[in-house]
Amino acid sequence: MRRRKPSRAASQLQAVGKALVREREVRAATKEIADKLAALQKQQEAAGKELAALQEILNADPDLTAIAREMMRKAAVARGRGGIAIPNPKYVSSDQKRALLLSILRDYSQENPGAEGMSYAAIKSVLRSRYGIETASAGLFFRNELREWESRGGNKNKSVVLKKIGQIRGRES
Repeated sequence: MRRRKPSRAASQLQAVGKALVREREVRAATKEIADKLAALQKQQEAAGKELAALQEILNADPDLTAIAREMMRKAAVARGRGGIAIPNPKYVSSDQKRALLLSILRDYSQENPGAEGMSYAAIKSVLRSRYGIETASAGLFFRNELREWESRGGNKNKSVVLKKIGQIRGRES
């Protein structure tokens, strides 16, 4: 038994039906995008007005503003970063990584004096929360710096061994 080839009219009707369904979907998506654009435009206008008001305050006394900016920059460096400033979280040099790893391990050791090690997951969490650095894993981010440290565990639960706080301080030089 031979299968009958669909007629041209049936094929056209099927194509028109699909086009009507798709047209409805595209119109709905277009309306949704227009609504989002309108909301974003309102947010941009509000942010612009707020920024203009803030600039007016900051421009009232430029000398005082410059001093305040410097004080805030110093406070940000001192607060939580242990004196390590990471100006661009998307690019961290090898020297910055070495100092950053040392600072993270030292802080963890001081906060948890009985801890024998710090997990890679905990290191990754500190990178994200304290320094704003997003990475797939601490092992990848600190791939060269971690070679200097003894590690323990397997692929899922690896940790850096912290023998003594004195050993960590000895690495600062």
